[in-house]
Amino acid sequence: MREPWEFTARPPRHTAAEPDRITLTIRRRAGESVEDHGGVLIDFSRGGARFSVDRAIDAGTEIEMRLTADDGFAVRLAATVRWHDEPGSQVTHGCQFASDVPWELLGELLLRGALTLDHVIAK
Repeated sequence: MREPWEFTARPPRHTAAEPDRITLTIRRRAGESVEDHGGVLIDFSRGGARFSVDRAIDAGTEIEMRLTADDGFAVRLAATVRWHDEPGSQVTHGCQFASDVPWELLGELLLRGALTLDHVIAK
């Protein structure tokens, strides 16, 4: 059992709303060219996100995550892919943002319905 002073706070991850409420585009550089991949946001925290796209993006790849809410509100976030699951028709990835997302932006995404108040329980 942990003692109260050993508690470490962890920012909650919020479940993404239905795909029709938020559009996700992942942009990555591939040599001289730029590739855009449409995807689905799975969950989101101030430090990173989980998303799925149609192909694997190698760990360590720097990306730009573009989120657009159904009301037109849009944001771009720099991130680095940290992992991906086994390739299939859709590949789930985890990324870490270049810097923590401001509380105000997290609030905007919640207020606009792009994220839910449901927290993802970490395993």
